Amino acid sequence: MKPDGAKGKFRLFRAQRGDAGFENPLPVSFSNGKFTDVDPAVAPDESFIVFGSNRPPALTHIDLFIVFKQGIGWGKPQHLGNLINSPGSDAEARLSPDHRTLYFSSDRVTPTAFPENKITRLSDLQAMTEWDNSLYNIWFVSLDTFLPVIRK
Repeated sequence: MKPDGAKGKFRLFRAQRGDAGFENPLPVSFSNGKFTDVDPAVAPDESFIVFGSNRPPALTHIDLFIVFKQGIGWGKPQHLGNLINSPGSDAEARLSPDHRTLYFSSDRVTPTAFPENKITRLSDLQAMTEWDNSLYNIWFVSLDTFLPVIRK
């Protein structure tokens, strides 16, 4: 990934390995510079990529998307949905060795409601030291619902 164009939006690129080393990087077809695309996690067989983007429906933050290889090109990126993406930013995708588990960073936080009583306030203050404290902790989720069934 690198910034590209007048707007400086990050795009995703691919550099094919040849006999003399890597060729010049070329943008992947689905990353056209209209939106920011970052942090690609590429399956070892190059069958899919999980990446962060502010394309719809994200717009004001980064959400996670998946795109599948179709022939020599790529399909249309699919939003990973609100069960994986949070109202904040979710990015920095990484894949497990079997590429069926997605690890990612998120600034999600447990919502609070106001007005709060003293007990609720103390509970909320304690939550700030917990896992979902909006400090880009690492989360993980199975990609099985998005990936084809592997027959053994």
